[in-house]
Amino acid sequence: MKLRRFLSALAFVALIFGLVACGEQEVVVQFDPVNPVIYLEAGSEEGNGSEEKPYGDILDAIAKAKELGLAGAEHITLKFGAGDYSLTETLTLSSEAFGGASLEMICEDEEMAVVGAWLPVTGFTETEVNGVKAWVADMPMLNGELVYSHQFFNGDYERLERPRYPEAEDGQLRVEFCTDSERNKHDPKDQTNTPNGLATDAFYFFEGDIPENLTNIEDIQMRMYHWWTSEMLSVKNINYDTNLMEFQDRTWMNFVDNNHQGGPYFLDNVFENLNDPGEVYEDRTTGKLYYIPYEDESIDSFKIFASTVDTIFIIDGMNGSEAKNSLTIKNIGFEGSDWKDVNLFDYQAAQNVKGSIQILNSSYITFEDCSFDHIGNYAVDVRTYVHHVTFDNCSVSDIGAGGFRISCDNKNIYPVTDEVPHHITITDCTIDGYGKIHGAAVGIHLQYAYDCVIAHNEIANGVYSAMSVGWTWDYGAHATSNITVEKNHIHDIGVGLLSDMGGIYTLGEQPGTVLRGNLIYNIGSAKDGYGGWGIYNDAATSYVTVENNIVYNCSATAYNTARAKENIVRNNIFGLSGDGAVQVASEESYNEGIKNLTLERNILVSDFAAIYFSKYTWFTMTDDSNLMWDYTFGENVLSIQQDFETYPEGMLNAAKKTNFDKLKSNGYYNNAVVADPLFADPFNGDFTLPENSPAWDIGFEPIDISDVGPRK
Repeated sequence: MKLRRFLSALAFVALIFGLVACGEQEVVVQFDPVNPVIYLEAGSEEGNGSEEKPYGDILDAIAKAKELGLAGAEHITLKFGAGDYSLTETLTLSSEAFGGASLEMICEDEEMAVVGAWLPVTGFTETEVNGVKAWVADMPMLNGELVYSHQFFNGDYERLERPRYPEAEDGQLRVEFCTDSERNKHDPKDQTNTPNGLATDAFYFFEGDIPENLTNIEDIQMRMYHWWTSEMLSVKNINYDTNLMEFQDRTWMNFVDNNHQGGPYFLDNVFENLNDPGEVYEDRTTGKLYYIPYEDESIDSFKIFASTVDTIFIIDGMNGSEAKNSLTIKNIGFEGSDWKDVNLFDYQAAQNVKGSIQILNSSYITFEDCSFDHIGNYAVDVRTYVHHVTFDNCSVSDIGAGGFRISCDNKNIYPVTDEVPHHITITDCTIDGYGKIHGAAVGIHLQYAYDCVIAHNEIANGVYSAMSVGWTWDYGAHATSNITVEKNHIHDIGVGLLSDMGGIYTLGEQPGTVLRGNLIYNIGSAKDGYGGWGIYNDAATSYVTVENNIVYNCSATAYNTARAKENIVRNNIFGLSGDGAVQVASEESYNEGIKNLTLERNILVSDFAAIYFSKYTWFTMTDDSNLMWDYTFGENVLSIQQDFETYPEGMLNAAKKTNFDKLKSNGYYNNAVVADPLFADPFNGDFTLPENSPAWDIGFEPIDISDVGPRK
């Protein structure tokens, strides 16, 4: 340390006395040699990083920080003023580049400093496109090349839509049938994870479905939402003689939907359908950007923001310690980064979509009071050899994929090493509006990690699951363990496009993982699909504790378990959901002699729906001391029966009684109490219990939701 300070002092002396004067206007900036502060101000020109003449360009500030770090600085602060900063290339931050110095990027103003990875498009003139009034402008150049963007925003930072076919927002076509020729099959070694061992790069469409003479075919994407995936493939060729559409890559899923018929799809970025106000289209063959204006918009000073780079920061090799962070970023927003990857071979949760900010080989990093908005991919991607990273009081909105992905590059490493991310903390954050481009993305996607905390967050308005924890579908060694998911507010998930989803979704054996004190409601699946569950313990989920959660108003059941073992589900309130309170979706574990779960001291309520929902008469569950009630049937609660609404009225009562007695004789409903829990107003989300509630008779403990969600 003494040698480092001596070198710093020498650098400081050189900085002051070693400069050659260039006239009376020469200004010598005297940065602290150990803890320098570099200033930035939006719009500043010809700055030098001083408080009097701050930089206006982030690239200049980073270059100066690297210079000072290599000269011996120990901690470098980039102090931003509030305002908008443009970033036109990906920045890589590493300890080596800063000479081992730690870095702090902060904005101390009341408003944020915002880093935007987009460029304005101006100079629009009037024209006509497809028979309607349009505006057109030249796309900007960046680093000598024409910018080709996949997403655009108006001057108020509202996302603009690309034209689609069919035009209606929910308009869609149907695949006639899938191809099955040898050229469309996987290499045999890749077939293990593919339904039916077949994935295709083409399908047949119905005669007359696809218009002829489409412009720029290779810039059109075929979009399909089905099962739990959202396919996005660039069109390669359309053969109108055979009605065959070929793609530039292949899909993981067959082109079928939940009913095993031809899947629903539409075409995105179709020039011939550019005709509705708010739509935008870039013709990269001419470099022109077309826009259909609203009646009240004026062409004077009109501008559109076109996304540029898809990665803002790569944080690689920033390593700190408990005593000092390697990187702290506070009160800074990140916006506008593009999505450029299409034809991604994703089979769940958009797991191959990268992050706008990527973190690898780094430790002791904090993002505080930051925002991530209008981004095309995942906001943040935590990868290999990363630990002790905190995201506190951050917000994510209008996001192409999801908020946070913790991935370890999709590898299950066991025995666990430091390559697996650990001690990742996400607290008091808000994720609102995700899956805008990659619909199967998850709000918080934790694949492989251990000793992590996800607490007091709010996740809402997403296309697919709010949270996914774990990433293996088989029993056995799993790198994920000791994950605390606590006091999160999850609501309004699912927009009727995808199936097989949950508010909180889990996979694999993960001892020490706890789902505790979460409030989850308004979870819905595809209109013709299945499985909008509140808490979903899917394949091989094991050794997980689910307690003190309130889950209601789900399109399927409030709680669901598939192939799973040795999970404890206790002291929860589950109910008022379409299919019932609790579902056991597999009897495989029964045949293997494995116990799915222990269900105890829960309050299970329904309204003309099942308490226990399963198509199996037998399932391996130990239940004890649960309180249950049906607001339509009263004490005559129903279980087991699927599709019971199709029963004639006379048979329905018989089915209820038969099922209850049958379950009782088979060892279920142990110490069950069938009574009205006397909730204050359950149909409006108030599950407050009075002193005389029968819930206390089963040993139920009060659930405090006063601090659920972000506390700041």
